[in-house]
Order: sequence, then C-alpha cells, then structure tokens
Amino acid sequence: MKHSSFLVSLSIGGIWFGLAVAAIGQDVIQREIVIHPKKISENVLDVRLLPRAADQEPGNAAPVLLRMTYEMHNWMINERPKLTKELAASDHDDMELQAFIFDTFAPQIIRAGKMTNANWEYPLHSSQPYLILLPDAQSMHQLLGDGMTIWIKQQISKKDFPASLMGIQAQLSCARHLAATPVMVSQMFGNNVARQALDNLELLVQQSADIENMYWALAILPRSIGDLSATAEWESYAFRKMLPSLTEPLPERGSNSWPQIASEFIKMMEYTSQESYSATEIQTLTGKLDQCASRFLSEELGWTDQQLRQVSIEERIMRWVIVQRHWFDLQTEQMTVSSIPEALEIYRQIKDKSESIVQEIGSKHDPFAGIAEPIIRCFQFHRRVRILQTIEAIRDYAAQNAGQLPENLEQLRFPAPADPFTGQAFEYRKTNSEAWLSYPPVAGDPNPTRSYHLSIQPK
Repeated sequence: MKHSSFLVSLSIGGIWFGLAVAAIGQDVIQREIVIHPKKISENVLDVRLLPRAADQEPGNAAPVLLRMTYEMHNWMINERPKLTKELAASDHDDMELQAFIFDTFAPQIIRAGKMTNANWEYPLHSSQPYLILLPDAQSMHQLLGDGMTIWIKQQISKKDFPASLMGIQAQLSCARHLAATPVMVSQMFGNNVARQALDNLELLVQQSADIENMYWALAILPRSIGDLSATAEWESYAFRKMLPSLTEPLPERGSNSWPQIASEFIKMMEYTSQESYSATEIQTLTGKLDQCASRFLSEELGWTDQQLRQVSIEERIMRWVIVQRHWFDLQTEQMTVSSIPEALEIYRQIKDKSESIVQEIGSKHDPFAGIAEPIIRCFQFHRRVRILQTIEAIRDYAAQNAGQLPENLEQLRFPAPADPFTGQAFEYRKTNSEAWLSYPPVAGDPNPTRSYHLSIQPK
C-alpha cells in the first residue's frame, strides 16, 4: 500500500479542527435577585453600557492594556499569584478581596475601554495560522475578568456606585476589544469577560434604589460581543492555509499533488492532535476511513470501482475530508448570520452529522463540528442580556406599583423581550411576594440554563 506513513500519521494525529471546548451540559445556574424598585428613564440615552462613538478616544487599546503588565513588574511578581477565580467570586465585603491591590490597573482598563479599537497584531495570515500564540490574550482575560471584577466589588463595598458602573462599562468594552481578533479562542475570552461584567451588573443593581434602571442600556447591546461571522470565515481560511498545496479547483484525479497535500495535512493534525491511537486502532481506523471515503466518492461523486483503484488511498481520504470540511464550514458560517433559533437548528444538524461520522469511522473524538458549539456558547451573551432587561422591566413595574411584583410579564409597562433562543417569552411564575424568572428549555443547547429567584427589597 503506497504512502502508508500518511495513514499512520493521520490516525495518530486524529482529525480535529477548531477549538476544544469542554461541554458543561444543561446545568442550572440559580441566582437570588433582590429588587430595588426603580422606574425606567424616559430618556433612553441616560446610561450606556458600551460607549457611543462620539465618546470614544481614537486609538488602539491593545498597547494600553499590554503596557500595564510591563510597568507593574513588582505587582506581577508579588500580587499576580493572588489573583484567582476563587478570590474574584468572593463576596464583595470579603476581607481578602478588599485587601487585593488593583487600583493602578483599573484606570488604564477604564481608559482602554473608551478607545475605538484594539489591534493585537497577530499574524492571522501566516503560513501556519493555527500556531498563533495568544499568551497576552490569556493574561488580559484574567486581568480584565477576575482583576476588574475584584476592583468593581471593592467599589460596591465602598458604595461608590458610579465607579462600580464605570468598571462594568470598561469590562464590557474591553471584552469587545479582547474579541476583536477573529479567532475562536479570542471570542471565548471576550465572552467570558462579558459574562463577568453582567454578573457584576446583577450585583450592582441590587445595592440601592438610586442606581439607574438599565433597561435601555441593555436593550441596545449587540447580539454578540465579537464578530462571529469573521471568526467563522477565518477558521475556514486557516484550514486551507495550512494546506498550501491544496489548489482551487482541486488537483486532477491521480495528481502527484495529493501526497504533498496529505503530508501537509499530517503536520496540521500533529499540531492540533487531541488523542493518540494504538497500532491496532490505527489499522482499524485507516480501513474505516478508506471505506467511508470510497463509498462517498462512488455514491455522491459517481466514481467507478476502476477509478477508485487508480488513485492512492491518500487521495481518496483527502478528497472526502476536504468535501466534508467544506460542508461543515459553510454550515458554521451560516450559523453566524442566522437567527439564534435557526442557528440552533443548524448546530443540531452539524452535531448529528459529526456524530454519525464518528460512529462510522470509530474515531475517539468529534472530527468536524469545530467551532459550532463555541458559537452557540457566544450567543449566550445575548440571551443573558435579554433576561436581565426583563428583570429591569420588573424593577420598573415594582416602582410603579408600590413595590409589588407583576402577576405575569404582560403587565409590564415596558415590554419584556423575547428569549432569543426560542422566540418565546421567558418563563415567569409568581408565588405570593416572590417570583421565578427562567430560560425556556431548548433541546440540544450546550449552555447552562438560568433561573432567577426574585424578591423585593423590604423598605
């Protein structure tokens, strides 16, 4: 059998594309929200969570953010090890959280949040785009997320609510800066920081009846914190870029280019490998890949048995891989421009087809679904914003009705937005002086669901 080394390398590397994301299942996140009644302002421009263009400082936020770590050498050595997710998750009155030093960083982060753009200067169009290193993005993820959360909680503890809101605004703006790079890792970092900003907003609006109602500020936030369409396009581009011998149109049947394409594919698999295979597993997987590819070429492309025998096993498998990858890339790009219910349906189709391939070839992992699941996770930002907007509409109702909760969402003076994942209303159930507000269930949604227990702050 010619070029058997290709098959061994292919099987050892496994077929893996995009970002590996650990599934968290349909966990339920439950939150207690104590409502301070507050009317929605008639002036919709009073408060914004992202700055309007006229209020932004022209310039690149990336150098401002990156310079912080170089100017704080002693802090990085002595204080940085104390910056943990556990500390950031502590109560805002926790003594250890209060003692953490972040005052030098916060003004720079606030300034960066007001800047117009963030260019991180990553070599996105290099010959090996999947090998881009993002250590600065990882560092910023921690400083903007956990570090700024600690600072915001410190301001809340001091009852400096304007500073707290300024910190939340900076978190959201810098989350957008972090997601400016059209790579899925950057999108996930940006969305994680945005999630923490919304957590902090939940905390802030419970502190005082004087805090502005955020209904309109939430209403005008974007559907996602980064450009997911550009990210899907880049992921498709990156796959092709890693195979420089792969031309458009594809090389002719029996072309000498196929062994080189296979060799380039091997290298990509080595870089992105997530699993290893025994010699027996290699042999079995190789045979199943060839069977799957040969059947596809015959049934879908009309190849005869003679034509199948005339080409190498590398060409048969690579032709199948390329066609499959093209289908998955197109579906993923479509997800980013569809409504979220439509995107969920496409995601389910992607997942079903990928699982079918896994079962057929006996692979240890998902070979093609790639960034489909992370895209759905990024859409979670929009769902979270809309349910918080609903809570603000309930705050408005309570302010208009002597501190009472509505019997249903239809009673609200300002409309509760629909759940973007289902197009339906969020689930609302009132019992005496308390109420539950929850996400409607969505089949196949990889995100955790949320349920808020609402009560009114006693006078």
